[in-house]
Amino acid sequence: MYLKDVCIEIINQLIDVTKHLKPEEFCLPLEILSGSSIGKHQRHVIEFYQILLSNYQEGKISYDKRAHNGEMENSREKAIIALQKLKDSLKLLKSDKALLLAASFSTDKDEVIYMESSLARELAFNLEHAIHHMAIVKIAIKLNFPHISIPKNFGIAYSTLQYEKSNEEKKKEFILQSKV
Repeated sequence: MYLKDVCIEIINQLIDVTKHLKPEEFCLPLEILSGSSIGKHQRHVIEFYQILLSNYQEGKISYDKRAHNGEMENSREKAIIALQKLKDSLKLLKSDKALLLAASFSTDKDEVIYMESSLARELAFNLEHAIHHMAIVKIAIKLNFPHISIPKNFGIAYSTLQYEKSNEEKKKEFILQSKV
């Protein structure tokens, strides 16, 4: 299953950047994050993956039932351990599976809607969700912790990377043709 390998690649990026943060930087509330911390963003991403990977065999998932684990968002080490466990779980995935996704979009009532999905679809969602939060974290790190080196592609969607690569190739072709 190709998606699991891409998810593992993204989790490796999260681990690498997290290792470069000092423990106090990881859990520091930042104005650019509306008082949230890098640790809270990491925890959020981790919990979405945890929900999927611990419930997909039952065939039902709900991201609304997250633990909001305060220890994980305040401990760089616990976040890294959780990310490593996610990688181990992802490696065990063998095939796609039909899922039922439960979600509530109401603040007043506990109105739950159910949608058909699949393990592959939810892996793709978690991948894009992680990249989205990585982009936010990247901004926070660049602004608040400029001493930390961030990989060029950190927090950039694969479709954006493909688009940029295609444009670079088109520019090179144009330059070559204009020299003729």
